Amino acid sequence: MHPLHQSAFEVTPGRAAPCKTLAALGLLVALAHAAILGNIDSIREPLRVGPARSVSLRNIEAAAAAPTAPTTPAAAPGRPLSEAPITTPMAPRSVDGAAAAAARLAPPARDADGPAQASAPTVPASTPSSAAQREAPAMVNAAPPGAAISTPASSTTQVPMQLAIPASTRLTYDITANKFPYSARAELLWQHDGSTYTAQLQIHKLVLVRSQTSVGRLGAEGLAPTRFGDRTRSELAAHFDRDNGRITFSVNTPDSALLPGAQDRLSLLVQIAALVAGEPQRYAPATSIALQTASAREASVWLFTVEGWQTLELAGTSMTALKLARNPRQPYDQRIEVWLAPALDYLPARLRITESNGDYVDQQWHSSAAP
Repeated sequence: MHPLHQSAFEVTPGRAAPCKTLAALGLLVALAHAAILGNIDSIREPLRVGPARSVSLRNIEAAAAAPTAPTTPAAAPGRPLSEAPITTPMAPRSVDGAAAAAARLAPPARDADGPAQASAPTVPASTPSSAAQREAPAMVNAAPPGAAISTPASSTTQVPMQLAIPASTRLTYDITANKFPYSARAELLWQHDGSTYTAQLQIHKLVLVRSQTSVGRLGAEGLAPTRFGDRTRSELAAHFDRDNGRITFSVNTPDSALLPGAQDRLSLLVQIAALVAGEPQRYAPATSIALQTASAREASVWLFTVEGWQTLELAGTSMTALKLARNPRQPYDQRIEVWLAPALDYLPARLRITESNGDYVDQQWHSSAAP
């Protein structure tokens, strides 16, 4: 056969070696591809989630089980890392040196990893540790009206006060004044039945009569007025509304808060008499008495200061009396001087009122009678 007619795939004896060589190369290429694919699969294997994570956990557990050097303990739950345990008590700052106060001033001891130990409530360092000082406000509130009493040795009284209510009586006074050249007469009628009272002061000037009236109750705190009236041609009044804690006025003026021990301008004189009569030794010179005092138009705190004992010559009678004075604190305040006489159950033996312009009214005892 002519060589041109042979198929390209037919192997002739002269060409056997090259074909075997090509087959061997093809087999090597196939094996190389298989090896490469196998290596790719082995690279991807660590990225699979399951086997990799389990190995990681085992490594962490093994590392945790291995012994390590001591470290600072973790902070207890809820405690800031910067907070150090408090173990040293603060030095007490008590001015009285009481051991109990010192214990209260110490902060509570803490365990390094536990809650604070139970202890007595702490007292601020600025708070007085004296029991008497801590209870002083309560004693002042519990005391009778006139409780805001100070002595030269202390700022406020710290013990309850005794009162002695004057017996019912009728007192007459002679009045002199620089406003008019003639004399006048005044009468103070004081009556009580042990539970209620009525006080009335009438001043007669020719045909004019000025009348002040106070009515109220008596109790452990002395006089507790309910109404005060002041009449010349018409009457003005102040009402003590104790249920709502206020003083109201019949004129168009604002209400005032009703303070403990509040008095009106007439009951004030009897209340001070009851206070001094109860414990005369308490009222040394420079002792002060503060009482809320209401007129028919307004209420304010009046401060009386004890000036000392004096001897008065009144209606031909020598009479010893304790003088107290209210000095002006605001413009147009009146200066009020009152002399309390033991012979009159400490009711006023003399009363002098001086206006800011110098005008005055001087009321001096003339006689006493049964009511």
